[in-house]
Formats: sequence, C-alpha cells, structure tokens
Amino acid sequence: MIRYPAAAAPRPSRVWEGGWRKHGEAVRVLKADLNAAGIPFAEDEGRTVDFHALRHTYITNVVRGGANVKDAQTLARHSTVTLTIDRYAHAELRDLRNAVESLPTDTAAESCRRSAPTDAATLFAIAVPT
Repeated sequence: MIRYPAAAAPRPSRVWEGGWRKHGEAVRVLKADLNAAGIPFAEDEGRTVDFHALRHTYITNVVRGGANVKDAQTLARHSTVTLTIDRYAHAELRDLRNAVESLPTDTAAESCRRSAPTDAATLFAIAVPT
C-alpha cells in the first residue's frame, strides 16, 4: 500500500460543497425534493425525514441489493467497514429469512446421506471391520 505524506495525500471531494447544514440549505433542498416527489417531510406522529435517515436507508438498501461490505463502506464514504455495517446497515426479519433461504440445499451432509449405504449388511461391515 502506498502511503502519502499528509500534505500530499489525495483528498476525496465533498459531495456537497458549502455550509449546507449550518445555513439550513440542506433542509430547504430536501423539503423541495420530497414535495416534488409527493413524499411528506413529517409524519402524523411528528417524525421527520432527514439526511441521516436517508443515509441509513441508502446503506441498508445497498447491502440488501447484494453489495459486499467493502463496496458498501466505499459508497458510504466511511473510514471502516465496521461503522458501515454495525451502524448503518439494518437487518430485518425478512433479510434474515432471505439469507437462510439462500443457503445451498445440497449440503455435504445431504450428499453423504444420499450416498451412504442403507442396508444392514453393508452398515455392519463398515461398523465392524474384519
């Protein structure tokens, strides 16, 4: 791995330049986009949509879509895979069910069981060698 001196290190560009959060510009743009898409900014219970919630949803969907953890980390622009997966990717019951259902059905044990002898004489000969 090549290490650059701190001053010479290539720096990733910002996705959004400027003081969006400080000046409320991000909220204004988000509200306008949500309105244009017909999505309410706030629910009846008072919960609101924000950039942070969108990041959680985005990373969760990236992982659900089949991306490996390193790609999810890179897309989230996180410093560690642990941060991305432990904090931002959320598994629901359906995700866990899908993971289990995607396991191969032809496991080694199944293969062994199918090819194992079943008649008593052969089993006895294997169990009690002469």
